[in-house]
Amino acid sequence: MRNTETHFLNGIPARNFAGLMELYECNYIRLRNLVPDLDAMQGHVVSRIDGVLDLHLRVVERCKFTTTLNLTYYFHDKQGPFPAPDMQVRMYHDAQVGEVISCGRRRGIRHAVYNRMYNR
Repeated sequence: MRNTETHFLNGIPARNFAGLMELYECNYIRLRNLVPDLDAMQGHVVSRIDGVLDLHLRVVERCKFTTTLNLTYYFHDKQGPFPAPDMQVRMYHDAQVGEVISCGRRRGIRHAVYNRMYNR
Protein backbone atom coordinates (compact mmCIF):
# COMPACT_ATOMS: atom_id res chain seq x y z
CA MET A 1 0.00 0.00 0.00
CA ARG A 2 1.36 3.41 -0.94
CA ASN A 3 1.53 6.18 1.62
CA THR A 4 0.10 9.49 0.34
CA GLU A 5 3.02 11.26 2.02
CA THR A 6 5.54 9.38 -0.15
CA HIS A 7 8.09 11.71 -1.69
CA PHE A 8 8.78 11.19 -5.38
CA LEU A 9 11.13 13.94 -6.61
CA ASN A 10 13.71 15.80 -4.57
CA GLY A 11 11.77 15.34 -1.34
CA ILE A 12 8.61 17.09 -2.57
CA PRO A 13 5.45 15.28 -1.44
CA ALA A 14 3.28 13.69 -4.10
CA ARG A 15 -0.40 14.65 -4.36
CA ASN A 16 0.00 18.36 -3.88
CA PHE A 17 0.49 21.38 -6.11
CA ALA A 18 4.24 21.69 -5.46
CA GLY A 19 4.76 18.04 -6.34
CA LEU A 20 2.77 18.41 -9.54
CA MET A 21 4.77 21.47 -10.59
CA GLU A 22 8.02 19.60 -9.91
CA LEU A 23 6.80 16.80 -12.18
CA TYR A 24 5.88 19.32 -14.92
CA GLU A 25 9.32 20.94 -14.63
CA CYS A 26 10.98 17.53 -15.01
CA ASN A 27 8.82 16.82 -18.07
CA TYR A 28 9.98 20.08 -19.64
CA ILE A 29 13.65 19.41 -18.90
CA ARG A 30 13.47 15.89 -20.32
CA LEU A 31 11.73 17.04 -23.48
CA ARG A 32 14.24 19.84 -23.99
CA ASN A 33 17.03 17.28 -23.61
CA LEU A 34 15.31 15.07 -26.18
CA VAL A 35 14.68 17.99 -28.58
CA PRO A 36 17.24 20.70 -27.73
CA ASP A 37 16.35 22.89 -30.72
CA LEU A 38 12.58 22.65 -30.53
CA ASP A 39 12.12 25.86 -32.54
CA ALA A 40 13.88 24.26 -35.52
CA MET A 41 11.84 21.05 -35.35
CA GLN A 42 9.36 20.95 -38.20
CA GLY A 43 6.55 18.45 -38.57
CA HIS A 44 7.45 14.85 -37.72
CA VAL A 45 10.82 13.51 -36.55
CA VAL A 46 11.95 10.09 -35.36
CA SER A 47 14.45 9.41 -32.57
CA ARG A 48 16.31 6.17 -33.35
CA ILE A 49 18.54 4.17 -31.04
CA ASP A 50 19.72 0.67 -31.92
CA GLY A 51 17.86 -2.09 -30.12
CA VAL A 52 14.80 -0.10 -29.04
CA LEU A 53 11.60 1.10 -30.67
CA ASP A 54 11.74 4.36 -32.63
CA LEU A 55 10.19 7.31 -30.79
CA HIS A 56 8.00 9.39 -33.11
CA LEU A 57 7.61 13.09 -32.31
CA ARG A 58 5.25 15.44 -34.11
CA VAL A 59 4.52 19.12 -33.57
CA VAL A 60 0.74 19.35 -33.15
CA GLU A 61 0.53 23.07 -32.42
CA ARG A 62 3.01 25.90 -32.06
CA CYS A 63 1.98 29.16 -30.37
CA LYS A 64 3.88 32.12 -28.96
CA PHE A 65 4.29 30.65 -25.46
CA THR A 66 3.46 26.96 -25.98
CA THR A 67 4.28 24.01 -28.19
CA THR A 68 2.18 20.86 -28.21
CA LEU A 69 3.93 17.64 -29.15
CA ASN A 70 2.67 14.16 -29.90
CA LEU A 71 5.01 11.37 -28.78
CA THR A 72 4.44 7.71 -29.57
CA TYR A 73 5.96 4.37 -30.41
CA TYR A 74 4.54 2.18 -33.15
CA PHE A 75 3.90 -1.43 -32.24
CA HIS A 76 3.07 -4.04 -34.87
CA ASP A 77 0.65 -6.91 -34.89
CA LYS A 78 -1.05 -8.96 -37.61
CA GLN A 79 -3.32 -5.99 -38.42
CA GLY A 80 -0.38 -3.63 -38.91
CA PRO A 81 1.19 -0.80 -36.90
CA PHE A 82 -0.58 0.98 -34.05
CA PRO A 83 0.57 3.93 -31.88
CA ALA A 84 1.03 3.50 -28.15
CA PRO A 85 1.00 5.26 -25.75
CA ASP A 86 0.15 8.10 -28.20
CA MET A 87 0.73 10.95 -25.76
CA GLN A 88 0.33 14.72 -26.20
CA VAL A 89 2.44 17.08 -24.12
CA ARG A 90 1.99 20.85 -24.00
CA MET A 91 5.20 22.70 -23.26
CA TYR A 92 4.81 26.11 -21.63
CA HIS A 93 8.02 27.91 -22.55
CA ASP A 94 7.56 30.95 -20.31
CA ALA A 95 6.99 28.80 -17.21
CA GLN A 96 9.32 26.02 -18.42
CA VAL A 97 6.89 23.21 -17.64
CA GLY A 98 5.49 20.34 -19.68
CA GLU A 99 1.97 19.05 -19.06
CA VAL A 100 0.70 15.75 -20.41
CA ILE A 101 -2.68 16.76 -21.85
CA SER A 102 -3.68 13.38 -23.27
CA CYS A 103 -2.44 9.83 -23.32
CA GLY A 104 -4.37 7.47 -25.56
CA ARG A 105 -4.95 4.31 -23.58
CA ARG A 106 -5.60 1.47 -25.97
CA ARG A 107 -8.67 -0.70 -25.59
CA GLY A 108 -9.87 -3.89 -27.20
CA ILE A 109 -8.34 -7.20 -28.16
CA ARG A 110 -5.77 -5.69 -30.51
CA HIS A 111 -4.20 -3.62 -27.77
CA ALA A 112 -4.58 -6.07 -24.88
CA VAL A 113 -1.08 -7.45 -25.36
CA TYR A 114 0.42 -3.93 -25.34
CA ASN A 115 -1.51 -2.97 -22.20
CA ARG A 116 -0.39 -6.13 -20.36
CA MET A 117 3.24 -6.02 -21.44
CA TYR A 118 4.07 -2.32 -21.41
CA ASN A 119 1.83 -0.67 -18.81
CA ARG A 120 3.01 -2.34 -15.62
